[in-house]
Amino acid sequence: MKKLILAAVAAAMCFAFAACGSEEATEDNGAAEEEQAMEIQILAGENNIYDDGTYAPIEIDASMSGTEGNPTVIKAADGAAPVIKAAPGKFQSGEKDELPPSYGIHIVDAHDIIIEGLTVEGGTHGIIYESTTEQGDEPLKNITIKDCKVSGVVGRRFRT
Repeated sequence: MKKLILAAVAAAMCFAFAACGSEEATEDNGAAEEEQAMEIQILAGENNIYDDGTYAPIEIDASMSGTEGNPTVIKAADGAAPVIKAAPGKFQSGEKDELPPSYGIHIVDAHDIIIEGLTVEGGTHGIIYESTTEQGDEPLKNITIKDCKVSGVVGRRFRT
């Protein structure tokens, strides 16, 4: 199985964002800029390996499914501690303003997925997988989540 090493991609993205993985003062107001989360494309049936760094939320759909003999693997590199940072939800307008969901890792209608060794921070949902009507009667199968940490999940709430 071909391994996808993301270190080069992460380095290129850090170069493109300039402030990757750090806080940097702006000339305009001296305020610290928020750290830029790196976005990575998940390749179906491949080893998608994350190095140290802060990454954007992961959305996995049916097109990213692996097979029973060749699952899609999303994992930390040996000795690395990658963090998937979920966006905070915001109130929407309406009679009862609901906080929309934000996910760290969201699996929709996908199967044969392995997620290992990642940390998910923030959002309203840490790691969630679900089946929609597009999936039909076929149940989701072979989803493995191991050695992951989830923290800072606030949950959905209503404003009164």
